[in-house]
Amino acid sequence: WLGSDVGSSVTVWMLCFVGFGCKSEAFAMHLLAAGVALKLLARSQRHQSFGEALAGFALFFLGLSILKDSLGQLTIGLDIGSHSVKVCQFVPSGDGYKLTGLGSASLPPDSVEDGVLQNPEAVAEVIAKLIKNLKIKGKKVAISISGYSVIVKKINLISMEDNELSSHIQAEAEQYIPFDIEEVFLDYQDLKTNNEEDDRTDVMLVAAKKDVVNGYLEMLESIGLSAIIVDVDAFALENSYGINFGGEEENVALVDIGASKMNINIVAKGTSVLARDVVLGSKLLTETIQSHFNITFEQAEALKVGQPNPGEKKDELGD
Repeated sequence: WLGSDVGSSVTVWMLCFVGFGCKSEAFAMHLLAAGVALKLLARSQRHQSFGEALAGFALFFLGLSILKDSLGQLTIGLDIGSHSVKVCQFVPSGDGYKLTGLGSASLPPDSVEDGVLQNPEAVAEVIAKLIKNLKIKGKKVAISISGYSVIVKKINLISMEDNELSSHIQAEAEQYIPFDIEEVFLDYQDLKTNNEEDDRTDVMLVAAKKDVVNGYLEMLESIGLSAIIVDVDAFALENSYGINFGGEEENVALVDIGASKMNINIVAKGTSVLARDVVLGSKLLTETIQSHFNITFEQAEALKVGQPNPGEKKDELGD
């Protein structure tokens, strides 16, 4: 009887805390106080045991509340490119998310080159102003990086248990990474491609230079932001596509054309089979327009995006 009753109560409390926004911290603290009081003051063993159970549930729900708050605050995406900074903010809504803030701002020339911060102070100033203008209050952000300092490599290994794979990657990663292993952050994902006929599996290996990643973290910390996710551009693109369109049974090529490079990710049935950065971007188009019409870079950039109306130059731009 007690087990059934407790199970039903837990279900109700979890729905209340997670689904309907009850003040879980206050309730859990009252529950904890009641549990501790029963444990210390009750005379019967049965009541003391019930006090221990109450205290245990209280600690559980405190942890649940902390986890909920942590996930709920992760609503800000920050894209730091070589030409501009883009910010978006989401809030949970129904089964998905609702966009509540979106904006971009140009960076001073050469502030970011090949994914590396060259002028972190200038980048920080632009981000801070953009977030202030958008009236975004959150402090936890997700960012992604790419460039020469990030290595993405798919390797094929004999299938092994997770703990064995972790040890193997740490011991053997240096043969796959063109950097000193002590100078990179290392991560991997077992793609689980092994089957009954083939006991080998593909593993996606990712390494990012610590000084580059730490440069971004320190820059964000200087303006009161905390990056709790640092992803790779190509994989962030894949995640974005997956959340919006699904496509777990499809083969799709995802291409993000930036100012100075393209991120390409080819996904087959929900699994990335090729992720590459190509040092070729829309800046080349701007420079070509600039040269063709003998105008300034700023004028060429405006013409490229249709501001002002290209008018008589439209046909030439099409050619």
